[in-house]
Amino acid sequence: MLLPLIASLAVIGVVFAIVALQPKAAPSAGPRNMASDSIIFTGVDGEVRVTPSAALRPGADPSTTAWDADDERLHVQTFIDWTCPACKSFESQYSDALLRQVAAGKATLEIFPVAILDHQYSTAYSTRSANAAACFADRAPDRFLSAQAAMYAHQADEGGPGLSTDEILEVLHNEGIREDSVDTCIREETFAGWVAEQTARIAADPRAKTTQNGRSGFSTPTIVANGKTWDRTTSLHDFLGLTD
Repeated sequence: MLLPLIASLAVIGVVFAIVALQPKAAPSAGPRNMASDSIIFTGVDGEVRVTPSAALRPGADPSTTAWDADDERLHVQTFIDWTCPACKSFESQYSDALLRQVAAGKATLEIFPVAILDHQYSTAYSTRSANAAACFADRAPDRFLSAQAAMYAHQADEGGPGLSTDEILEVLHNEGIREDSVDTCIREETFAGWVAEQTARIAADPRAKTTQNGRSGFSTPTIVANGKTWDRTTSLHDFLGLTD
């Protein structure tokens, strides 16, 4: 049952980013299970499951998620950065309730993990974190949500170096999340090039644009439900149209 969530996001703020990312000259291959630049979760037999997809080929355009016209589930898309303090606060308030809706077959959840906050740290902490997200999507998708929760729980403060690669792995291992293939992917920053390309695509995507105080831009977190972007003029509970 979705609990009353947020009367206003004023308490956690919204981070607007002017993204000027330049992808590498040579396009990068994407992770498996993120062909739409996102990882998609649906409910199967009362459990939250990842919808599998092939890896995006270098230079290929991401697919667009489409649902049948008679699909009555609520289709929720979240644009987040694992290093974003507002995303951490937002996640703590909505995640469990929304995932219960997904498990019950009442909603789907499509997560777009991006890297827009490297400028808030003295290292590329945002990119390393988004690379870690891609590594889980590719090599251990069933651990993605656990890894996301761990990264939010141990999020570094802005203004410093952020978590090093070793510290990211330590956080995950201490939470019981250990996958050798994922560790290698994180250490080698296998998807760092794709992260830059994916983040640039999403920053230019009209779905990810929000307006606050007369300014329009890409911010995290951004929430879209059934194709409509939450403008934060109503509570999230009302926006999602859920009464339970």
